[in-house]
Amino acid sequence: MKVKYYIGTCGWSYYSFKSNLYPQESKPREWLKIYSQYFNTVEINATFY
Repeated sequence: MKVKYYIGTCGWSYYSFKSNLYPQESKPREWLKIYSQYFNTVEINATFY
C-alpha cells in the first residue's frame, strides 16, 4: 500500500523564513506561493466558529 504524507509548517508568514526559505528580495505577498513550491500543506493559526 502506498502512503501519501503531508508535510508543512505552522504558518508561512514568518520573517525568520526569509533567509532560509524565501529569497531576500521577495515580498510578504509572495511568500505563500514560494512556500507551496516546497510543502504540500500549511497550518493556519486561526479560530473558526
